[in-house]
Amino acid sequence: MQNDDQLEDKVSFSIEDELQRRELLRRIDGLPLDQRELITYVYAEGHSLEEASEHFKCTQEAIKQRLKRLRQKLQTALQEVPA
Repeated sequence: MQNDDQLEDKVSFSIEDELQRRELLRRIDGLPLDQRELITYVYAEGHSLEEASEHFKCTQEAIKQRLKRLRQKLQTALQEVPA
């Protein structure tokens, strides 16, 4: 059986996760359309790099680089959010 402190830690952790998820979605919504489409196509819809390169008419390497820059951009933006 869990004590109150353990339960409070779990609730606090899940609230923090939810806040971070919402902030991430807000940041994604604020991206330019082409970047939002790419990140959605690959991560939310689950398409492969090969499918993405065909869909966006560029090389797989270009898709990898764009996704890497997007992840870095979002990670930096999330780190700037006050706790």
